[in-house]
Amino acid sequence: MEPDSAAGASHSAAGGMRAFLVIWFGQLVSIVGSGLTSFALGVWVYLTSGSLTHYSLITMVAVLPTLALAPFAGAIVDRYDRRRILIYSDLAAGLNTFVIAALAYTGLLQIWNIYLIVAVTSVCNGFRGPAFNAASTLLVPSDKLGRAAGLSQMQGAASRVLSPALAGFLMTVIGLPGVVFIDVLTFLFSIIALLIVRTPMRAEAPAAGVRRSILAEAAYGWTYTRRRRGLVAMFVYFAICNLVLGIATVLFTPFVLSFGSAALLGTLMSVGGFGMVAGSVFLSVWGGPKKTVNGVLAPMLVVGVAMVLVGARPAPIPIAIGAFTYLFAVPILTGCWQVIIQKKVEPAVQGRVFAIATLVSWSSLPLAYLVAAPLVEKVVNPLLAGPLSETVGAVMGTGPGRAIGFLFVVMAGVIIAAAIGGFLYKPLRFIDTNLPDAADERVFDNSASADLSPQPELIPENPAAVQL
Repeated sequence: MEPDSAAGASHSAAGGMRAFLVIWFGQLVSIVGSGLTSFALGVWVYLTSGSLTHYSLITMVAVLPTLALAPFAGAIVDRYDRRRILIYSDLAAGLNTFVIAALAYTGLLQIWNIYLIVAVTSVCNGFRGPAFNAASTLLVPSDKLGRAAGLSQMQGAASRVLSPALAGFLMTVIGLPGVVFIDVLTFLFSIIALLIVRTPMRAEAPAAGVRRSILAEAAYGWTYTRRRRGLVAMFVYFAICNLVLGIATVLFTPFVLSFGSAALLGTLMSVGGFGMVAGSVFLSVWGGPKKTVNGVLAPMLVVGVAMVLVGARPAPIPIAIGAFTYLFAVPILTGCWQVIIQKKVEPAVQGRVFAIATLVSWSSLPLAYLVAAPLVEKVVNPLLAGPLSETVGAVMGTGPGRAIGFLFVVMAGVIIAAAIGGFLYKPLRFIDTNLPDAADERVFDNSASADLSPQPELIPENPAAVQL
């Protein structure tokens, strides 16, 4: 490369990274604001209804629309400018949040309103997630994708740490309407950040007459993914792990409250949140391992060990260590998962592949939310009080919460087995070397006509050419 060309490429790459950081910061503020609303509405629903069932069902409603729309949302993300999709998603979510604030302020907010509003927000998130991840690939130089993934994971970590504490304080000062209105302002902040960035983020610009229907493009996303056994294996691996982790998430609160106070629960959740922040910062500085799949599989072994620490004894210190370690590992494995898709999938198809990844890997979460309580009450409690009382019960105890603790230890074994299985399954273990990198067509250009990727039709049609 000529010196001038090298300097130009470096300048363009730097501009792309600056654009990513502007968008990232806007999304960070918005996600923390959404965390305020989520926490405040959770408190409001429980205090209004006194029902854990409502809380669990609302959690499911927050997931199901995202899953149902995932393939179509991914196709739309790949067809249009991803920056515009982010703007429209944030605008719709902001208007939806404004409706909550208005209903709360007028005293008209009801439980059924929450179901509808959460469903609309879930639809917006179904577009926003794939659009942000796919846009990042176009903006961030390939050698910095790991660090960018760490920054992306920091968004959720910051929300986990900051939002509950801020929302709890603000609820006592300005009430639910004020908290939700602050969230509206954070959406406006995110939209302004997106408007500042002028770099186009469209990976596909079909020639006239070749554009296919959204249904056909969604189906192509399935076909593209199915031909790459390593990607399919990774998504199924996360579906198995999410079934276990979803159950653990639902049961953690009653587990801690079975022997401790609400203050202890808050402390432990904060410790876990700081672990997630630390893991995100670590990944953003480190950039991930050279063999990225090791960053997906090895941290899950750490998660398994952490779950044993949480469940083994009803003692605050080992639970705090376990919670910190657990959530330290999560952003690393999630960030590395994101980098694999960004490196191995053509930019023109990434919206669909990210959406399919969400659909497959999250598909087990509704089941986890449904079976968590019956699994403890109908299966583990009777076992620990009966056949296992003199064996497992003698070691772990049979008092309040011990059934959940025992289940945590059993689920830790499942997580560790899944990680070992991932290392043993060659299409997943060798995904870095056997699955070729996508052509590096990232263009850091302010030209509206920039073509940022090859057309999907150029992807080999012979499955044997791309399967592992």
